[in-house]
Amino acid sequence: MKRIFSCCILLMMVFLAQGQASYEYGFMPTINLTKKLQNDWKINAKLEARFPLEKGKFEENSSESFPYQLLDFVFTTTKKTGIHTSLGGGYGVRWRSGSYSHIFSQQFAYKHQWNQWRLAHRIASDQRIQRGEYTIWRLRYRWRTEIPLNGGRLDVGEWYLKIGNEYLQILQDSRYELEIRLSPMFGKLFPSKDKIEFGFQYRMGKLGLRTPKHNLWLQASWYSSW
Repeated sequence: MKRIFSCCILLMMVFLAQGQASYEYGFMPTINLTKKLQNDWKINAKLEARFPLEKGKFEENSSESFPYQLLDFVFTTTKKTGIHTSLGGGYGVRWRSGSYSHIFSQQFAYKHQWNQWRLAHRIASDQRIQRGEYTIWRLRYRWRTEIPLNGGRLDVGEWYLKIGNEYLQILQDSRYELEIRLSPMFGKLFPSKDKIEFGFQYRMGKLGLRTPKHNLWLQASWYSSW
C-alpha cells in the first residue's frame, strides 16, 4: 500500500513540473441505488454530476468558472458467478454541453477478505459513442479496499475508510492516453444499510500527451438498497 501511494505522489510531482499542464477542480455528487434479484442477479442505477469550480493552466495563472459540466445516468446488471467473482454489463447516457452520448460497459469483479480489509478488484471496458465523433474505447483496472475504523468488522453505525486506485487506457481514433485515479473516502454505515461517503478523487489525465491534466473532485456519495 505504501509503495502505491509513493508512486502516485512521485507521478504527480513529475507532471506538475511540466509547464503546459492544466488543472481543474470542483464538486462531484453521486447517488447509487442497488436492487438484488433472484438467482444472484443484481441491478445498479447510478446518477453522477460534475460541477467544476475552476480550471486553467499552471504557467498562466488563469482560470474559468463553470456552473455545470456533465451528468451521467448509468444502469449496470451483474451476475454472481462464484463465491468471490461476478460478471456484468451496463448502459448509460452522458449529457454534456447540450449534447449526449451512449456508454456501453462490460466488467469482471473479484472480491475477497484479507484480515480486516475487504479488497475488491475490477477489470472493465466501455465504449462511448457520440454522433459526429470517433468512438472512445477505454480499458480500466481498479482496486478498492474498505477498512473499518472500529474493530475488525464493519458494524451498523460505524465509520470506515475506503481507498480506491484506478488505471484507464483510453483510445479514440489513433489518439492514445493514460489516466490514473486515486480516491480516499470516509464512509458510515447506517441501520437502514444505507451508506454515505465523502472525500475526494484525484485524476492525472492525458498522460502520454504534451499537455497532461490534473483534476481534483470533492466527492459526496449516497448508497442505498431496495
